[in-house]
Amino acid sequence: FEPGTSFTLEGQMPLHYLGRRVLVRFRKELHFPVNPVFDALRLDDVAIVGSEEQALLVAGTLSFASQSPIHLSGLPNIAFAVQLPDGQAVAQLFLPQMNIATGANLVRNATLRLSKLDMHKDLAASSASAATLLSKWLSSHEQQLQVAGPELPNHLNEEERGSFSSSSSVAAWRDYADPATLPFTLAPPKTKILRSAEISSRQVFFGQDQGGNLCTRLVGSHCMRGPLVTFENPFPVRAKLEDVNLDVFLREDPGAYDVSLHSLKVMHRTFSCSSTRRLMHLQSRQGMWAYLNASRSDDDTVPLPSALPDGPAQPASPAIVTALLINDLGTAEAEGCFGDPRAGCCSASKLTAEACRAVSKEKMGASTDWRGTITLRVQNFNISLNVSWEGVPVVFSTDVLNLRVGVATARCSDFFFAGSDFLKQNSTKPAPEVQASMLVL
Repeated sequence: FEPGTSFTLEGQMPLHYLGRRVLVRFRKELHFPVNPVFDALRLDDVAIVGSEEQALLVAGTLSFASQSPIHLSGLPNIAFAVQLPDGQAVAQLFLPQMNIATGANLVRNATLRLSKLDMHKDLAASSASAATLLSKWLSSHEQQLQVAGPELPNHLNEEERGSFSSSSSVAAWRDYADPATLPFTLAPPKTKILRSAEISSRQVFFGQDQGGNLCTRLVGSHCMRGPLVTFENPFPVRAKLEDVNLDVFLREDPGAYDVSLHSLKVMHRTFSCSSTRRLMHLQSRQGMWAYLNASRSDDDTVPLPSALPDGPAQPASPAIVTALLINDLGTAEAEGCFGDPRAGCCSASKLTAEACRAVSKEKMGASTDWRGTITLRVQNFNISLNVSWEGVPVVFSTDVLNLRVGVATARCSDFFFAGSDFLKQNSTKPAPEVQASMLVL
């Protein structure tokens, strides 16, 4: 029978009651509904579990509702196309052998295969489709997609495709499920890959050379300065981030400020700085790991160890790693800020300004948005992504409240924020001093 048809079930059966045998005749009108299985499809507890050369494998728990009064047992493996809302195919959803009952159903180990190479499209188009989906998913955004099928798995060779096409699994599903597209929700990872950042005077103002040594006058123009950024991997497979290029923005418009920079406690110069949400521009670069281990001076990637289970049958705990990302915003200007106003003293003083502004609100951090590009590598698979993370906490160390740029210095009482009387109230409260040995020359 075909989905959407009605039929009559009739017959007779013996019934034994109180030692007597009674023959019961029955007649029942039944309707086999169109698309009785897939309703409200959703994939939760999603995690990257492995890769192939041209595809990333993501597994999770599929939930859906069946409106059919019929219970199905032993349904075979099958694949469905996963599409963007515009109908562009981006992945395939593989369902294992399962049973379907009336009402709510859960399918463990449903697998999503995001391929960079589709037999129906060229490599560039396939990669772009997969990157679109994966970028939003890793950015912790829930994806509203659709599924259609059943269909042949893309990764089969010609012999396997012929065998699969004539198999009973395809025929069984086509007899039961309508091939029209249905809504499909892909839940985001439970935790963000990007966790937080810490801004301290040593890493951000003074910096290090590629060997991990504190910068001196001789290497000042080649110093690497930036925050310590904490990443975490919630997935049970090792990964790596390459070619990291991220802009960091304050979530709220901070407002303009004036800053008076002092030199040798004799001269001072005041600069007016316009309001900007952009806080830092960060990159991965050779030498970023030298502050931990000089032998890693050529390493410019962020390795993400696999998450480890808390115990038998327990979910995995995210693996955490902290990396120094190089800030290109304001560091070049810092070398000659006081001597040449055109060198960009506003950029050089931006981090201290925001630290002082946070203190004025009785905080030592700020909420930020991060946007940019990364390359994700999982085993032999790699793909370039456009990512965005919202609400990432940035924490300021107390030594950031004292700005030292070359021979120029400033503290919170030297900043004047538009619409704030904080500095008038706190001008007599000295900010914590940083050690003189940390001064950049």
